[in-house]
Amino acid sequence: MTPAITWLSLHIFGVFVTIFLLIIISRKEDINYKSELLLTIACCLVTLVSKSIYIVGGSEETLLAIGKIEYLGKCFANYCVLLFMLRWRNLKFPKFFTYLLLVINIGFYIIIATIDHHHLYYKSYWLAPSKINLSGYTLEISSAPMYYIYMLFLLSEIAGTLAIIISSYRSNKNMPHKFKLHIILIAAILSPMVLLSSRLLGILKGDDPTPLGMLLSCIFFSIAVVRYGLFDLVKNAKNQIIDDLNEALIVADEERHFLFLNPMAQQLVASMKNQGTFPNDCTIYNTIRSADGYFDLLDHHYQVEETELKNDNITQGYMLTVVDITKIMEQNHLMKKLVAQAESANQAKSAFVSNISHEIRTPMNSIVGMTEVMLRSKHSQKETEYLNIIKNSGRALLTIINDVLDFSKMESGKMELAPAPYDTFSLFHDLKVTMENQVKNRPLELIYDIDSNLPCKLFGDSIRIRQIIMNLISNSIKYTEKGYVKFSVQIHKKTYDKVGSSSPCVKKKIT
Repeated sequence: MTPAITWLSLHIFGVFVTIFLLIIISRKEDINYKSELLLTIACCLVTLVSKSIYIVGGSEETLLAIGKIEYLGKCFANYCVLLFMLRWRNLKFPKFFTYLLLVINIGFYIIIATIDHHHLYYKSYWLAPSKINLSGYTLEISSAPMYYIYMLFLLSEIAGTLAIIISSYRSNKNMPHKFKLHIILIAAILSPMVLLSSRLLGILKGDDPTPLGMLLSCIFFSIAVVRYGLFDLVKNAKNQIIDDLNEALIVADEERHFLFLNPMAQQLVASMKNQGTFPNDCTIYNTIRSADGYFDLLDHHYQVEETELKNDNITQGYMLTVVDITKIMEQNHLMKKLVAQAESANQAKSAFVSNISHEIRTPMNSIVGMTEVMLRSKHSQKETEYLNIIKNSGRALLTIINDVLDFSKMESGKMELAPAPYDTFSLFHDLKVTMENQVKNRPLELIYDIDSNLPCKLFGDSIRIRQIIMNLISNSIKYTEKGYVKFSVQIHKKTYDKVGSSSPCVKKKIT
């Protein structure tokens, strides 16, 4: 067998190996960076096919045209490998960087594709006798400066890729097969350059071995993927997530035959089959996928969601997500029970407070009333003072009891207003007297500002109005040590049958 036939057979064999590698990688787990590796192998395939045709031989123009096609794979293989390693390590580089590298590679290829119009890449090229070409001739070249610049650019891409691999080795301490995997990756990166350097240094004689170096590179990458799990990290993570789900996940085809069950789904299906009433997958599927999205089994309650699996708007199957909501429903029932108990206890408390307030208020009214009756008679100054203390204390206690009763009514939702006509100036006069008693013997000035245009008669709940105003005034007086407290009521809007006053305003000033 002549050297040319051996060389051609070797490259044809490489073509079939490359096609086989493409099939293997394309069937692996679909991940974000698989496409870059497939493009790398495709570049190798273009180079090997072109080299096989080149070995068959032809005229100078034919060999030059085939060489240009061969360079199509050579120019972009390193770029695809670099992108592959960047995506594999999840390194965040600006898009401008990757676009710039692509533009540079395209620029170099344009220069190579137009070498018959300039001398930037090759000074000259000619046909020379060769034993490894079937036609007996090969294309010899004389390199120009742009050729060496391109070699330096390829070296920089290779150096960057090696730096990524070294960084990965140093940072991933718990990676399985760490040493072997990274050695194989380094071998994949250096294979084409080592063979090309051997030829340039005269170690290897004959034709350019770069296509076979690219083949070795693709083989090493495939070994890293298949044998040492270069893609397995993402695959294992996805499988781990699915296996650890607390929900049952069922994937079925269009006929409802099960294609995949995660561990929770396997337990659910096994428990249904053990009952003996579900003969096949379709029956189990339809039972789980109930019309209202819920189904019960063995004292457990499940919520079900069905997803239609489509590809290009064509239904390929279905996925059921089954969530055990038994504990959630039990917690909801417990919460409702606790809320009912709390409401019952609150109602009992409100009823007790209401009853006890009524029971206390009756004797207190009697005490206050009898005290007022006794004050109408003549008594000594000391006795009159004692009687006034009893009366004032009784009224204060009645006020507290009324407030407690009001709070009880509000909690039970039984607070009702009792609107009735009332005399506004009588109401505010009583409030003024009360306010003056509160500021007596204190360094406070009380300013009382009531709009004279306020109607004498209004309709409302005077007791609640009095309570609100007294609370506002009492707080202002309580927290004002010096200065003044101003109580102001002004008309905001007045119509035929309504008066809209601005809210009673209490202002205080501390000096």
